[in-house]
Amino acid sequence: MNPELVEQLNQLGANGLPYPIPIHPNLVHLTLGLFIVAIGFDIVGALFPLEKAMFKYMAIPASRSSFFDVGWYNMLAAAIVTFFTVAAGFYEILLADPDPSVKSAWGLGAMETMLWHGVGGVFLLIFIVGMAVWRGFQRYFWRKTWLDRCNGATCSLGWSFSL
Repeated sequence: MNPELVEQLNQLGANGLPYPIPIHPNLVHLTLGLFIVAIGFDIVGALFPLEKAMFKYMAIPASRSSFFDVGWYNMLAAAIVTFFTVAAGFYEILLADPDPSVKSAWGLGAMETMLWHGVGGVFLLIFIVGMAVWRGFQRYFWRKTWLDRCNGATCSLGWSFSL
C-alpha cells in the first residue's frame, strides 16, 4: 500500500475534524436561507395587493395564496433542517480539539465559547420550530375556522397571517 495515501487518511480537517469540510456551517447557511426566504414570501404575500399591478405588467401569473404556500414550505424545511444543524454543531463540538490558549473577545476559552454557541443554537431551534408550528396552526386550523365565519363571502387574511 502507498504510505502517502495512508498519511492522507490520518490528516485532520479544519478544527481537528476527521473530515475536510465542516458540515455545521453549511447547514447554518441553508437554514438561514430557507428561513429568510420564508419570511420574504410572507411579506410579499401580505403586500400582494400593492404589487399586483407589477406582476400583471411583467405577465407573471401569481396569486396571494401561492406566496403564502411558498413561505410555509420554506418555513417547514427550515424547521426540519435546523434539527440537523444543531445536531451537526454539537457533533463537531465533541470532535473539535480547540487550542486552549485562544480566548474570545469576551475572555472566554474556546470550548466555553463553542458551548455558548451551542446554547444559542438550541434557542434558535426552539424559535424556528415554534414559528413553524404557529404557521402550521394558522395555515391548517385557525384559517379554516376564520374562513368558515365568512360564510362564503370574500375574506382576506390580513397581516396577522404573516406576523
